[in-house]
Amino acid sequence: MLSKIASDLKTIHFSESQHKLFKDHLSNIEKNTLVFPVDNASQLALNDRFKTISGGYKLSWQALRQACGFLCNGLYTVVSNMSVNSSTNKKFNEAYSDYDACVLYNTFVRRRFNTHLLGKKAIKNNQTGTLDCLVGPRYQRLPNFELLEKIEKVFKSFGESYTFFRSSISGRKMQARFAFCEPMTLDSLGHSDVLSPVRVGLLFSNSESGDSSVKVTLFMSFGNIGSTMVPYTNSWCLDHKGKDFSARLSSLLKSVQVKRLEITETKVADMLSSLYCSRLPISEGTINLENWASEFKRKMAVNKVNGSTSRRVLQRFMYSQSGDGSLRTFNLENKIDINSKTALDVFIALLAEGNNGSNSLTVRDHLEQSSFRLLSGKMRL
Repeated sequence: MLSKIASDLKTIHFSESQHKLFKDHLSNIEKNTLVFPVDNASQLALNDRFKTISGGYKLSWQALRQACGFLCNGLYTVVSNMSVNSSTNKKFNEAYSDYDACVLYNTFVRRRFNTHLLGKKAIKNNQTGTLDCLVGPRYQRLPNFELLEKIEKVFKSFGESYTFFRSSISGRKMQARFAFCEPMTLDSLGHSDVLSPVRVGLLFSNSESGDSSVKVTLFMSFGNIGSTMVPYTNSWCLDHKGKDFSARLSSLLKSVQVKRLEITETKVADMLSSLYCSRLPISEGTINLENWASEFKRKMAVNKVNGSTSRRVLQRFMYSQSGDGSLRTFNLENKIDINSKTALDVFIALLAEGNNGSNSLTVRDHLEQSSFRLLSGKMRL
């Protein structure tokens, strides 16, 4: 069973040909957005249908997490653990209850509303009937639709030409990618057929749900497999607050642009060649392979990639025979020569899993940053 106490906000992906559809989607969200002050406990307390007593909104999991965070450290962990979980074994269903989780949450809301929640701001989507997030009273929201328009206006002032590449929206979090118009082609290299063409561009990440800054970084897309991205840095973040946002955005993009010019076709080919020539310290012996896989998962954990995602990356790496990181279930027909694998195969597996549409934007970020660390030599296998 799926828990009824809160609602998942869907992640929607838009391709290169869906620029207008993406803008229309953001515009529609903005038209249906309502921001209001929280001045009564009934605006957040839930009824027996797991909707807010006042207004009848459905809390998103993020809003529930934020409300619990304001109320008590660790409360969200307890509430979500008590609620019915989709992965719960039927044998233990009696140990979970959405009703009990709701009672616990409501108890904290009513007891601590005046001291912990009064004056906060809630952001609601009138079309979906969901209370998407709960933020502090001084939080300044930068709508994703407004940001997209500002980005495209700045691009028009640049001498070089960028084009809309891909984008994703998950609740109130947006990622938009713009690629430099001229793609790169790779010279003869292992897997070059699936890695070409290489598109280089800028990635923008924005959230309307509490993170008060726009993040900008560089990304590289390899054929139809997936993308890698330079890890976010504080120097490439832009606060929502402050005067002349457009001017500050233009200045930031110019500084990122300088770094983009350092990503040349030769440099990318050299980095890929280095991975292709890097043999992995494993053999067909089960013990060696298991040890290497355990160490790989440990390194992924350091890069904030969870265990289940790491296992899927390993599956793509070990059993993909086409060189594109395709996810396959192991069987004797799929068994391949592990000794023939290189660090480039791991890189491709990371790209492919990062392109898995079922992953959240956060998981995708961690995978793409991990693959960049591997590509740039900052992570060794």
